[in-house]
Amino acid sequence: MTRRSKPKRARYAYISSTAKTSRPYREILSAELWHLVFSYCLPLALFAIRDTCHMFRSIVDRNDGYLLAQAPLLLPIPPPNPRWYMRSGESPLAFRAYRCFFGITNPRARHLYGSATYTRLLFQPGKCYTCKNTTEGPPAWIHSKVYLCSTQCRHQFFRSQVEFMLPQRRFLPRQAIKPDQHIVLWLPRFTYTRGRKKTAILRRDLKAARKEYWREAVTPPTLEERRRRREALFKEYSYRCSLRRVVSDFQCYIDEWKQRIGHMAKEINHANVHRLKTLALKQRVPTANIRPAVKKLVNTRTQNYRHIAASRLRNFVTSKPKPRRGRCPQCGLLIASDRLDLHVAQHHPGHLPDSRLHVETGEFEHRCVLCTGTHGMKWYMADDLYRHRYHKHGVREPHTRERHSSIESEISVL
Repeated sequence: MTRRSKPKRARYAYISSTAKTSRPYREILSAELWHLVFSYCLPLALFAIRDTCHMFRSIVDRNDGYLLAQAPLLLPIPPPNPRWYMRSGESPLAFRAYRCFFGITNPRARHLYGSATYTRLLFQPGKCYTCKNTTEGPPAWIHSKVYLCSTQCRHQFFRSQVEFMLPQRRFLPRQAIKPDQHIVLWLPRFTYTRGRKKTAILRRDLKAARKEYWREAVTPPTLEERRRRREALFKEYSYRCSLRRVVSDFQCYIDEWKQRIGHMAKEINHANVHRLKTLALKQRVPTANIRPAVKKLVNTRTQNYRHIAASRLRNFVTSKPKPRRGRCPQCGLLIASDRLDLHVAQHHPGHLPDSRLHVETGEFEHRCVLCTGTHGMKWYMADDLYRHRYHKHGVREPHTRERHSSIESEISVL
């Protein structure tokens, strides 16, 4: 019997589908409207939007990053504006340094704040120089773009990654060579303030600068070529030195802004946590049982430097602890632990004990025999039981010795 082949379907055949496809976001709003929506976003939100798709990246990056340049103005305390220092400064070298480092071409243009390069430098996350973990901006030192995520990484950085400058050797490194007297002047510097204040330079920058000096000033074969390259290199060193001084001065303004914005973030976080605890207390929910979504909301608002409204917190229903279930010793039915005593009293009268051992504390607790109904399901310690009998039923509390003797007799009977 020969095997028959199945007829193949033509490639151009139309296949009907009943599945509904959602409208793409390109058809929901136009590019101009998306640009208007993104103009109300903070820098961190803009960086997240920019990494979403090619369309959003082009919208954020249009007009030389106009949205990124305006985003710091939405903060409660905006960072220092380098355009203002470029307009008010009198030094042409400082003007050139700001223009080169921050990418500002026209400092007198209206309705502009900083630049896209400046916003990325302050708010874009980077990798820690020591542990290589992703950390939030701004960097600890903007001139070298060095990120440090913790105090431990900072101490480790100064122990292994820098070369301290010694004053007895005219502020040269410990193992200095002859070209270092020209190199160290323009290298970015780091200040170590623990104990005695010290100045240091990055070992990576020092090695790269030595290689550059050897390649430009020593390697050329002829004397005339070495002299010409040496003069050009020293002119470059002069410009780098002025750039380092300008950026170091601007670093002071950024450090002051970081201190102010950090203090405000702590205050906002404290206010948000206090409002969250107050809401949990009103709903009689322990703080440990609050939903993770609410805690995430608190952290997000703290990063965005915004307070959480009480109406927004009420929308998040805090989770109550799931009640434990216990098995009835009489019928074996699984019932919530807080309703087990009521079940035994209603369905198995006479089997509810007058005293029992507390599971967590290991002490005896007693039930008031004089109480009836659901109020009689409460359990009291020995001292609390006598106070309850006196205030509720008028039974006078016995003497301390008599009380202890009666408690011992009840325990012996059990």
